[in-house]
Amino acid sequence: MASILVVGGGGFVGLHTVRRLAAEGHSVWATHTPKRQVPAIAGVHWIAGDLTSSQFTDEWPQPCENILFLAQSRLWRQFPDNAADVFAVNLRALHQTVVFALETKAQRCIVTTTGSVYTTLQQAARENDPIDLQAGRSFYVASRLAGEILLGPYASLMPIIVLRLFMPYGQGMHRDLLLPQLVKRIQEGQPISLHGQEGLRANPVEASEVAEVLSRCLSLRRSTTLNVAGPEELTLREISIQLGKALGREARFEIRPEERPPVIVGDTTFLRTTLGWAPEICFAAGVERWLGRSAAIQGASCKSPQAA
Repeated sequence: MASILVVGGGGFVGLHTVRRLAAEGHSVWATHTPKRQVPAIAGVHWIAGDLTSSQFTDEWPQPCENILFLAQSRLWRQFPDNAADVFAVNLRALHQTVVFALETKAQRCIVTTTGSVYTTLQQAARENDPIDLQAGRSFYVASRLAGEILLGPYASLMPIIVLRLFMPYGQGMHRDLLLPQLVKRIQEGQPISLHGQEGLRANPVEASEVAEVLSRCLSLRRSTTLNVAGPEELTLREISIQLGKALGREARFEIRPEERPPVIVGDTTFLRTTLGWAPEICFAAGVERWLGRSAAIQGASCKSPQAA
């Protein structure tokens, strides 16, 4: 079994990941912000630390075979007021983490970013698609893309695996994220705004399957970038209808016909080729697991069009 440090282990994806890794028998250390309450998980050693400080690596275990950087600033929506916090966590802390991994001779460093770095594509994004640096993007997405660029030179010195996550969802999500906001609007009977008749297109991925990808990446021995996305491409209308069914409420909509719907879809062909597996849980099954209304279909899966 491996020794693993999960930076940001107290966050949404982090908690799913540390539970998975500990259950597999790995030696797991995980960081969390000092004020955050974290659950006691057998096999997980918690380390409180502020990633905006300059000494946050002082208490980290040495040596450590694998380092997973899953952290992100919780103030990512508050631009420009909290841009400094986003920069400190998403860029400076990322750099300090990679330097720590290199200095302590870690076998690999795995970093999660976002599928939104592609920005302007109107089809399923592939890892080798060109990214328009001049395209409009939020400060958060810009920080993630900048982080990927800064990792580039280090990728020749040690294996660095970049995982671009496409709308992860599940238990423990922050209320400000899109899907919890949709749930809130449906519960309150408020209309959901759509770009055109159907709204954006996306293939959300269930959080436990993100954790599985992270676990499988522990065997990789070379630097690479992988899309991590669910098996179904859905419109915002379809996503909202599924949420409504799970809540026992009808989703309502308002149309903005003049706007072109965004596309946040990741092609997982390369992920499947690299790991021999790709996420399989259907959105309907994942939503039932998340919202806790049906235990009977928690293991349900669907065939990915990309795997056909």
